[in-house]
Amino acid sequence: MVDNVSLRVVGDLETSCNVQHQRFFNPFANNPDANCYTACAYSEASFSLDSLMISDNWGSYFQWLQPSWTMTGGTVEVSSSHPWAWETRLTFDAPGEATLYYQIQVEDDYACQSIFTLAFCFDVLPPPEASFSTQPAINSAGILEVCEGQSVYFEAETLDAETYSWLFGDGTAASGITAQHTYTTAGVYELQFIAANGCECADTSYLQVVVVGNETPFVDCVATICEGTTTTYTANTGCSSYLWEISSNGTLVDGGTSTDDFITVEWGSGPVGEITLATDGCPDLSDCNAVAYIQVPIVSAAAAISGSESVCKGSIETYSLPPFEGTSFMWSVGGYGNIIAGQGTPSITVEWYDGPEMPPAQWVQVTYDNCYLGCGGNAQMEVLIRSGYYLSGEIEACEQGSTTFHVLNDQTHTPVPAFLAVLDDTGSIVWASGMTVTSALIDWDFGDGYFTVQATPQDVDGFCQEAISTRVYVYPQSPFASSIDGSTIICPGAAYTYSINNPQQGDRYQWTITNGATTDIRYGNSIAVSWEAAGPYLLEVVRLVAPLSCPSQAEVISVLPVPAFSISGDASVCTDQLAEYTSSQTGDLIYEWRILPATGGTIIGSPSDAFVQVLWHTEGPAQVQLSICGQVATLAVNVLMPPQPIVQYPVALCPGS
Repeated sequence: MVDNVSLRVVGDLETSCNVQHQRFFNPFANNPDANCYTACAYSEASFSLDSLMISDNWGSYFQWLQPSWTMTGGTVEVSSSHPWAWETRLTFDAPGEATLYYQIQVEDDYACQSIFTLAFCFDVLPPPEASFSTQPAINSAGILEVCEGQSVYFEAETLDAETYSWLFGDGTAASGITAQHTYTTAGVYELQFIAANGCECADTSYLQVVVVGNETPFVDCVATICEGTTTTYTANTGCSSYLWEISSNGTLVDGGTSTDDFITVEWGSGPVGEITLATDGCPDLSDCNAVAYIQVPIVSAAAAISGSESVCKGSIETYSLPPFEGTSFMWSVGGYGNIIAGQGTPSITVEWYDGPEMPPAQWVQVTYDNCYLGCGGNAQMEVLIRSGYYLSGEIEACEQGSTTFHVLNDQTHTPVPAFLAVLDDTGSIVWASGMTVTSALIDWDFGDGYFTVQATPQDVDGFCQEAISTRVYVYPQSPFASSIDGSTIICPGAAYTYSINNPQQGDRYQWTITNGATTDIRYGNSIAVSWEAAGPYLLEVVRLVAPLSCPSQAEVISVLPVPAFSISGDASVCTDQLAEYTSSQTGDLIYEWRILPATGGTIIGSPSDAFVQVLWHTEGPAQVQLSICGQVATLAVNVLMPPQPIVQYPVALCPGS
């Protein structure tokens, strides 16, 4: 359960809001020393939020809309009992990392909406493998066959569990890495071996045990002894032949032939000595021909501790000695470990340090003493607490933007060489470093949505995690959604104004100005530019979209100096005629019209427009001249006197005609 999560909306709330803001939170993102939650692979768990408060800078609260849960590395089932879906049931997939996302959409009094996503990470641990061996050994059919009264020895083959439980199937049980049991009644039994770790997940192995209703040879005087002790062992049944075998740490002193029902052994170092006895022609044992196997606990001055020598921060480990009968045990560990169970017994459980420091080499030590036998000793094991590592980088990004991720040791915070990869929501790799790096710049050109950045260290054995990952949300790139007002044909050296037509409320605009040999960046809805004498000239404008100020698609405008131009209009006119003349170049330019000679005509209208009218006065050749940005165009005009009218009339008129 997570208690009292508080989120705060940072920034001003617009009174007219038409942009949907999104924020992505990871409670562990800013604290690399903090652990994720721990879970067990293929297990189920309940997860809930106790309370969640969302407010702005002024303490105002919001109307909640559309809460939802999603999960990677598992599945999430939402409880219908809570109106805001704070209670969930999680099912975890394979070992690795899982992330649970809670998304809530809120709306204020002005209909401004924000979307918050909380990310809760989980270290999904593999269950310990419940594997073990037996003496006598399991047969080829996977069944353990023993005789009634025969001692059976069990030993766990996995050391990554915290607890070991043996259920023998006859109503009795034992715990520990090793166990010994004698089945006293013939029958078929199902043995269960359960290995469990601290995340309360376990693996169980099953074994069928068939107990034949006839006893094996009984060997007496089997008990814990001291190193260097000579002991005689006797089979208490009459047989025609005996086959004795002892382990290499024993020396035969007497007996042990095929006709001897005893054997005398001088034992060397421990922790155990082994005796096997096969017999033939034993009328008291009927047809049970199982070989008797006996373990002799030997208290040596220097025993070997069983357990993990390389551990992870925060791990819980088991360390043990053989269960010497009548022996006291006093355990101790280094300053970065804590004995949480088993003190005074042959097996202890240790919880190792889980903080930010780099711990020195640690140790597990035990002193043991059998006051009855008068022997004992001590043992020590060096333990290395391995480092972890983490990814440092932003968990929100912009499409077509870039983010730098660093791989760092979680104790020294120094760089860790690792392979980096980016996976999409289907698990497909869309980017990979290709070689080991300690940091990488990732360009987000794979589209928008959720992505996973994954790091795998070059030295996998040097760290606790085989791979780590972090979830990144990539905001989609928005269209520019506006147009730009301003002249694209300019006079070099002149100043021009450019502005956004219908700017989007709440967004900023970034202008990148290429002006000859210089490039300048400005912000605002409008800018003024004094263009240099020589190009190139270029304007590139993007809209910076909340909440990350992600650049929109760019609007690019090429600005060109005034090209060569010409004048069109009447080239042959009469005096007192009004004629029209137009520049082939139009735009936001300065036009300077002239008539040569100046007395040849009068410009009607503004001489600074692209179009003028001229009233011609004087007969003869003339010119219409236009100057734009220092360039001059001329049109020759021939001004003629208008033709004189010729009156046709009769020479004489008659009265009344």
